[in-house]
Amino acid sequence: MTSLSAFIVDDEPKACNVLKSLIRDYCTDISDIQVSMSPDEALQKIPQFDPDILFLDINMPEKTGFDLLDELERFDGKIVFTTAYHQYAIKAFKYCAFDYLLKPVRIDDLVTTVERIITERLNSQINNGDIKELFKQLNGGSNYPSSIAIHDKGGMVFLNPGNIIYLEGQGNYTKIHCTDKCFMTTKPIKSFEQSLDPELFLRVHKSYIVNIHHVLRYLPQDGGELILTNNLRVQVSRRKRHLLERFTV
Repeated sequence: MTSLSAFIVDDEPKACNVLKSLIRDYCTDISDIQVSMSPDEALQKIPQFDPDILFLDINMPEKTGFDLLDELERFDGKIVFTTAYHQYAIKAFKYCAFDYLLKPVRIDDLVTTVERIITERLNSQINNGDIKELFKQLNGGSNYPSSIAIHDKGGMVFLNPGNIIYLEGQGNYTKIHCTDKCFMTTKPIKSFEQSLDPELFLRVHKSYIVNIHHVLRYLPQDGGELILTNNLRVQVSRRKRHLLERFTV
């Protein structure tokens, strides 16, 4: 049985109590629930509690739910916005929200959201150690796999690292730009650094890892920019400029 934890952030006591009661009564796979009515307090508690699901109100007087996410350094769980307003939906999904529940929260909507999270979690429970060992064997003993596995639409997609142009960190998510299409994964960009060969992939910015085989040009002014084979430009932070010096002849 899957056991999940949840954290509720809402400045309205009644809304907190109602949602907590609904979760306890109808979402029995969530065994641990914590609540905060202050975004500033939540910023301190969320990293310590490390919940699987963050139920987050948007309109709050101290700061909005979006402000909270901007200040939250790390969160690997699912974000479910809870609000009485329709107009924030598009912006919510730009923050990679898993779902958007309108208040008053309907029981069936809540249950469906939690069930979707459970399904995704079960699909992702694969022994990473065995996968790494398998890749190592297939790769002739190399520590760097010939394919990168990510979850996509209830299954897994295996990406050839050579087809990856660059990876873009978006909060706790990563957008992988390939030669043919883009993929969004729930892993933070830092988690890919150990899987990708550092001779081929460079972390040139806190938000970018680039494949040097897809770099067309480097413009060094003010830290610099890389022009990539898809004609996009990627920033290079000043403290990462030295990584490009080894390519100078």
